Amino acid sequence: MFGAKPFKRKMILWPYLFLTPTVVSTILFVIYPFLANFFYSTVQWDGFGPKVFVGGGNFVALFRDERFWSALVTNFLYFIFVTALPLFFGLVVASVIARGRLAGTRFFQSAYFIPQVVAAIALGTIFRWIYAPLFGVLHQVFKIIGWEEMSRSWLGTPETATTAVGLIGTWAWLGFCIIIFVAGIQKVDQALYEAAILDGANSLAQFRYITLPDLRFEIAVVLVMTSVQCLGSFAFAIVSSTTAGAYGTRPVALYAYQLAFVEGKVGYASAVVVVLTILMFAIAAASLFLGERRAQE
Repeated sequence: MFGAKPFKRKMILWPYLFLTPTVVSTILFVIYPFLANFFYSTVQWDGFGPKVFVGGGNFVALFRDERFWSALVTNFLYFIFVTALPLFFGLVVASVIARGRLAGTRFFQSAYFIPQVVAAIALGTIFRWIYAPLFGVLHQVFKIIGWEEMSRSWLGTPETATTAVGLIGTWAWLGFCIIIFVAGIQKVDQALYEAAILDGANSLAQFRYITLPDLRFEIAVVLVMTSVQCLGSFAFAIVSSTTAGAYGTRPVALYAYQLAFVEGKVGYASAVVVVLTILMFAIAAASLFLGERRAQE
């Protein structure tokens, strides 16, 4: 009896003990870097010398920076390839796989998901070889079918580099979208489809009025994941691009990297990262809010 209270106290402390590694790692690797980056965004600093406090000067210069706006436009172009196209084709393919009763469905799901388990650096390197103008796979395909005039330095010119790198993102994220949507379609009550068939609804009508409304939460999740990836990652661009095409494929994250480690403008690069973080949070919050609101309706 006398030892019951100390035992209960120990049992209450156990959950907090297990949470300690997560809390400590979050403070060290998420909260502290975020606060430190915000501080650096208010100073003029090259990474080694003294820090000169400039307040909001970096942000004022940022919104007058043509290179920043060019990088932001590139990000919105990537949004089409990394978010819009995988979302659209993911819905179509997932609907066929989940409701088409195709043979080898599990094989197709695994095959589509392979890019998600391959490092972005590896994917960028692979596609750099595919896009190579003289010995790449794409050049060889054009040569076989007689379209040799289509062969060019896809990653070497700004006119084609953005599209070429964007298609890498489309291929990489298509599998993720398919897996999420297949899981969402499988939870839909099959009685709804049976009733729709009895009412004479075709496949397109079933998709529009049954499948799509029930996938609102999954669509919100896909929007958050792909949008954050689109804004925050530059692995595809920095690995797959050549020197001539790097400027044309430079997103905001890569621009911040070049400012900090090439031009030595750490404070200014931190301001770019702060704006990028705010954009990420805004897009994620809007996507989740719309997904939850429509799900409640």
